[in-house]
Amino acid sequence: MGSAAIGGSTSVDAFDAASNAPAPTLTELVETLFVPTCVLGRCHITRAPAGELSFTGRPITQHVALVNAPSSEVPTRMRVVPFDPEASYLIEKLTANPPSVGSSMPPMGSLQPEAISRVRQWILAGALDN
Repeated sequence: MGSAAIGGSTSVDAFDAASNAPAPTLTELVETLFVPTCVLGRCHITRAPAGELSFTGRPITQHVALVNAPSSEVPTRMRVVPFDPEASYLIEKLTANPPSVGSSMPPMGSLQPEAISRVRQWILAGALDN
């Protein structure tokens, strides 16, 4: 789950630190990452969405379902912990292979490091409802 550099390779955290781009908004992440990846993959749009998390509702509902909300898989873990990507279960599900419970997301293959970095940046910036 950690992202420390191993054997001199560049870590995801180093990629994050090197990025001068402003943190994405939740709306941007939903529209450019979660909908194309999580909704089109049909995981989070059914009547019984994966992890009881749907991306078909209103944006306010999405924020409430993600930030400081317990995971349905591991209720002792918060899906997103503002300012703390490593404590956020979402980051584990996106980066660990395999995660501590269940399978990695998205199930059809890993996200690009840049996409994961954008999620980390949003969390580091406080996981705002914007």
